[in-house]
Amino acid sequence: MSTSQPEPPSRRLGNITGVRLSRSFWASVGAVIAAVGGIVAILAQLQILPHFGSTACDPAARVMLDDPSIQETTKGAWLESISPPEVEDPTKGYVKKDLRRPVQFVSVTVSTTGLKDQPLTLSWSMVDPMHPERDNLPKNQNAVDFEPKKCSTRHEEQFLLDPPIPTGRKVFVILTLKEADGTTLDTERTQAVSGI
Repeated sequence: MSTSQPEPPSRRLGNITGVRLSRSFWASVGAVIAAVGGIVAILAQLQILPHFGSTACDPAARVMLDDPSIQETTKGAWLESISPPEVEDPTKGYVKKDLRRPVQFVSVTVSTTGLKDQPLTLSWSMVDPMHPERDNLPKNQNAVDFEPKKCSTRHEEQFLLDPPIPTGRKVFVILTLKEADGTTLDTERTQAVSGI
């Protein structure tokens, strides 16, 4: 007569509903759970998943104006490049001669962190590097007002230099990003460029 002995507790660990599960099964389950947790963490960091709980942004606000440049095009091409797709003809109402006129515009990448829904203003001023004391160039022109819709954003802003750089005069453009109360968050400047 055989006497069956109960299995030691360590062997009963993987026996659920009568099905024996090996340690390699549990190791695989653990690896899958860890991988899913890692993917969720990455998606949350990229702000692809909705935030659960607190919607507060990082209290340490950071901004950066990056890679500002002055570019040339025609007014018609510039209007077409900045118009949203739903605008059928952004040049409608303009005289053809005006649309062919060469213009200069500034392009800059704006990065913000911790400023969700805060009104910000990007302004610009022209400075003559050879004669900075001259005060007959545009100063503190309002380029664009915007409010970041996420805690961290990065986007390109473009704005027309109007009034334009005086023909034959070489200037650089100083860009300033400010909060609604006038606090300066960042300042950057372009390379010096001659007016057209």
